[in-house]
Amino acid sequence: MIVPIVEGHGESESIRILLERIFSELFEIHWIPVRRPIRRPRSSLVKREGIEAAVRFANREAPTAAILVLLDADNACPEDLGTTLREWGAAAIPHVALEVLLAKMEFEAWFLASLESLRGVNGVKGDAERPPAPEEIRDAKGWLERQMNAGCTYAPPQSQPAFTRAFSLEEAQEHSPSFKKLIKKLARLRDALELTAQ
Repeated sequence: MIVPIVEGHGESESIRILLERIFSELFEIHWIPVRRPIRRPRSSLVKREGIEAAVRFANREAPTAAILVLLDADNACPEDLGTTLREWGAAAIPHVALEVLLAKMEFEAWFLASLESLRGVNGVKGDAERPPAPEEIRDAKGWLERQMNAGCTYAPPQSQPAFTRAFSLEEAQEHSPSFKKLIKKLARLRDALELTAQ
């Protein structure tokens, strides 16, 4: 089992969909369940005491599970902050498989990286095109909304799950380094769970 820890309402609705798709479509395995996400404010998760408390709580809820922490990088360096948060979290629960991933700059950048695959989904225009550097766009949510038909809005709790079900995992990997990194981190959690199961 994997327990996700997320910061936003949209991610709390989408992360199970995303992880189940990755395990099924990319790893071709169906035996790793994804638990209901634990949501904590970003302001808490980027502090040592906050990330420690969150991963300890996740471990109490599911002692044999691996843990994935997923945050938006926003203006932070994903590599630096992600490494620090993982070190803090791992120190709190050293016996547990733990990975931390920061989407650059936002979760929605992964949708922008595969935008053509979302044409016609939830109001996205039929001629919407991927921007040249999807992970460099600030306010990816706003940029994404501008690729939607008149009268349509991007509301994370509703829109994010719909897009998560539909976007191309392959295109996102090709055009989003942080999404590609997510796949690598999930592969490590998969391998850790396989060893535990033996």
